[in-house]
Amino acid sequence: MNIQKCDKTTFRGYDARPLKGFIMNANSYGIAKEMQTIGKKEGFKVYAPLSGDYSTLCGEVLPAYKEDTAGVWAQDLWTVVKNKLLAFELSEKTYAIKKFFDLDFDFTQKTVRENPRFLALNEKVWNLAGLIATSKQDSEDLPFLMFSFEANREKLKDFQHTFHIPGGNIYVVKGDNGDEAFVGEKELEKYSIDEIKAMYCVNKVIPLPQMDYHIDLFIRPLDNKRVLLADDELNIEVLQNLSEKLNDLIRSKKTAQERNQYKHVFVKLNSVLTTEKQLVQLNPLAKADEVAEVLEKNGYEPIRIPARVYEIAEFAVSGRQFPLHHCNYINANVLKNKNGELVYITNKSNIDKILGLTPELIEELGYSYEQEFVKRLSQYVKEEHIYFVKGTKDFVAEQMLTEYQGGIHCACSEVPIEENPLND
Repeated sequence: MNIQKCDKTTFRGYDARPLKGFIMNANSYGIAKEMQTIGKKEGFKVYAPLSGDYSTLCGEVLPAYKEDTAGVWAQDLWTVVKNKLLAFELSEKTYAIKKFFDLDFDFTQKTVRENPRFLALNEKVWNLAGLIATSKQDSEDLPFLMFSFEANREKLKDFQHTFHIPGGNIYVVKGDNGDEAFVGEKELEKYSIDEIKAMYCVNKVIPLPQMDYHIDLFIRPLDNKRVLLADDELNIEVLQNLSEKLNDLIRSKKTAQERNQYKHVFVKLNSVLTTEKQLVQLNPLAKADEVAEVLEKNGYEPIRIPARVYEIAEFAVSGRQFPLHHCNYINANVLKNKNGELVYITNKSNIDKILGLTPELIEELGYSYEQEFVKRLSQYVKEEHIYFVKGTKDFVAEQMLTEYQGGIHCACSEVPIEENPLND
């Protein structure tokens, strides 16, 4: 493949630093509006399509979008690196973002799009779409055209995956001698190290063992070569502590009636604890120790933290097994605000509710899963700068994490703020 090196030095990585803002696909379930509220306090903007008109520009106005999951993802579709845009597909949205921020398309990625097979598939999909649009509703050919369109569109999507690294599976960070990239090792099936260096304008590529489908589900770079790492053994430790504290509370009660009101919670909590122990053992993917070893070998400091509770699910298409999250606090947006303080924006979860912990019981225990995460993270990020995005109808906890296998980081694509200023 032809590789064009990047000779500009304006990009400073996606570890914690000042950001101009985030590109979001829409305001589904109010998550963009929530991000905008945080941005007004912490000093960043949120960019979303104006009134669904992707042909003109992408701006900061957030209209009342229909509350559905269409248009949630952004990180895996668009990555802004220096003065260029890496994109999953060429669409009205992509061209609107390119135009608004005055970006170029990546040369290395562009050469794959010029593959004859891709061009032929792309043309076929557009032709079928045209035939469907002009066909009469009672046409005998319409069902076949619809089937053919969907089948070829899926083939096109599969091909697109071969020339795009989802933003959730790569982080560009500051190394000792310039920018470096953490990348999920499965991306090496698509691109060579040299090609990744060229696309992301980095001096070094560090492949990480896949603890999950994407690396943004198990690591989150902070700053100064510090990297948060989800440690499932610590996760079990937190659940064990909860069990012990609840047991102590039950024993402290004087009457059988008082003790009995908590016993069903104790049973539920220990059921989750037992299941998690089994899942951690059965999880076929890499363990935290393997990731920590790679990070340390390359001069980074892994900060282990309890951050996720999951089941093991199998993807129907690939047959691969991956965690299905009920809680994931590691999937987060991290930046530095106007005062240089770290800001951590992550996902609200129902993990305490799943464990049977009511607000009243949490207050009595003085302990919960979320509280323990905040306590440990607050050693690095002040508590007033830690946010949990919820969405309307508990969208993030109820659907985004569990049904769509992604969180708030997946819904936000970072916009650099460095020496190459972008349009306001």
